[in-house]
Amino acid sequence: MYYVTNMLAKPKKVRTSQMNSVQNIDKALEIYIKNAFVCLYSVKQYNSNVNCIFFVDFDLGDEWSNLFKKYGITVSYVKFGDFSIGDQFNWGIVQYRYDVINKLCEIMNDDDQVIMLDTDVVCVGSLDNIFKEIEHRLCLFDVQHSLDARDRRSILNNYLKIYPNESHCELIHYGGEFIGARKSDLVKVLDESAKVIGLGNSTMGLVNFNDEHITSIAVDNLKKQGLIVNNANAYIYRYWTSYNFRCPNFYLASTNYYYNPVVLWHLPVEKKFGIMKVYQYIIKRKTMPSTKKMAAWFGFPKITRTHMVSYFFVRVFDYLKNNFSKNT
Repeated sequence: MYYVTNMLAKPKKVRTSQMNSVQNIDKALEIYIKNAFVCLYSVKQYNSNVNCIFFVDFDLGDEWSNLFKKYGITVSYVKFGDFSIGDQFNWGIVQYRYDVINKLCEIMNDDDQVIMLDTDVVCVGSLDNIFKEIEHRLCLFDVQHSLDARDRRSILNNYLKIYPNESHCELIHYGGEFIGARKSDLVKVLDESAKVIGLGNSTMGLVNFNDEHITSIAVDNLKKQGLIVNNANAYIYRYWTSYNFRCPNFYLASTNYYYNPVVLWHLPVEKKFGIMKVYQYIIKRKTMPSTKKMAAWFGFPKITRTHMVSYFFVRVFDYLKNNFSKNT
């Protein structure tokens, strides 16, 4: 059996940078719920054989529950807190991921497979190849940060505080938006992550400690024990598009939505904007917008090369210059 999941725990206050302008908890939850609906609806649109589950730790209410149910999406209640790192870190609520993994390990059969996605992910095609990849190995998204990148350096620093006897570590920074695993590998990730959480809770001076730190450290430990991990980057990409409070001038996108396309679009700063347009379109039209339309809404780069005429003349000039030089 194939599963795709989203999850959402209710925080005491909004403490995530991408939602800085939304301080009302109920309003923030509404945005995340609509994101989750778009994500799982899009998965269902292209993968009717997949069981989609939206995990929550609060009463979703009849109106929302009925909307998810209408489109074949299960809503499941799971308590938050068994794997908590406390409120001292902004992303502490995301530790709900491990409560959900624990629940999945209970309900999955040995040959079942799951893809765990963040709510701000849109599916644009079949997930069959991903399930083929995770049939025999864990699959995670490599953020592709260098050793000098701030976020990866933060993970490395926290690793060395938790494991002070380790003299060197070059673990990969895995993103939290994608975890693909069969049950046996998911159990290993949960067990090792619980160990890292326990050690982290007794370690002083950790900075920005969050689920990506925990999973990256846990998986690095598991790889040393022989676990094989595949890279999910052929299937999912993290697009930084709209204005981002944390990095207002940061823009990172690609034409891989069209050329050599990925099937999952992660859109962290489109929660309140582009994904809302997709939600409204689905409610009105009862179907997904075209990928071309969504790419425009999300501000993806155009698929045609810019300045084609000037590019052509530059290449002609280079050709003539090189050939003229050879003949003189």
